Amino acid sequence: GLGEDATRFEVLASEGSLTEQSVRKKLQSQDPLEKAQGIRECRQLDSKVAAEYLLEACEAKDIAVRYQALNMLAGMGPQDAPAKAAEVLSAILQDDPEPTVQAVAADAIAGLGLNVCLPLLREKLQTSVEWITRLSVVAALGAMQDTGSFDLLVTALEASPDADSNTHMVQITAVAALGELGDKRAIAALQPFVDHPDPLLQMQ
Repeated sequence: GLGEDATRFEVLASEGSLTEQSVRKKLQSQDPLEKAQGIRECRQLDSKVAAEYLLEACEAKDIAVRYQALNMLAGMGPQDAPAKAAEVLSAILQDDPEPTVQAVAADAIAGLGLNVCLPLLREKLQTSVEWITRLSVVAALGAMQDTGSFDLLVTALEASPDADSNTHMVQITAVAALGELGDKRAIAALQPFVDHPDPLLQMQ
């Protein structure tokens, strides 16, 4: 139960001082709880070492572990990107069965500044039907200021007015992304949303 899990975390936390070796051992464990603690402890390592360890954890079988590792990678910068980051994250974005994991992989690609992945992000925006993945891809393209995705972002913006709330969130994100591109062509596409009934869209 939850109580037992909490106790186990306390025991794990009390076992010895933290070193690169101790963190790596936890990340290589078959126990998802121990892996999860190893991921959290990566915060206390050198950022480049941590990024390498997290990238390995991104390929774990456990969904929660993959998500946690990717989420932490997304908070790092281009200076920390491991050599194989583009290869590993591209595979996750393309093939992971979980849309939430695909989404956070897009976040990590943007965080690490992996411009080599831009063509894949554009393709994913065109082919994915999962709103959470599309939202993160749109945000990533904006954060990476990918001018090559201008038309795709306009298309994401121009969803049906009676679209569901999830698609609406993608629209709002597309407005922000177009703003980040700084392309004056976006003004015409954004004009109809100035008087939109949704205050969030107006504000963006």
